[in-house]
Amino acid sequence: MLLVSPSNIAVWAWGGFYLSLMPSLVREVAGVSSVLLGCLVVSILMFSGAGAILALGGKAPRRVLPGGIATMMAAGSVIGGFGFGGLWAARKID
Repeated sequence: MLLVSPSNIAVWAWGGFYLSLMPSLVREVAGVSSVLLGCLVVSILMFSGAGAILALGGKAPRRVLPGGIATMMAAGSVIGGFGFGGLWAARKID
């Protein structure tokens, strides 16, 4: 339980962030008032997660967990870095 808890907390935090903030964040950044764009982003996360469950559900947890953690760290770093750089670029004063 102690070995899996950190990744479980990270997964739920990431999912909670997406479900609670991502639709309004996407709407604000894209400048589009359509709710569908935010729903699309959340749906992509959910469908890719469902695909991973279907593809990896029968595998041993000891084989799946390291790859899942590495993928989440890499994707989170790339997406987070892009957002981090974008926010720094946006603070330039013209």
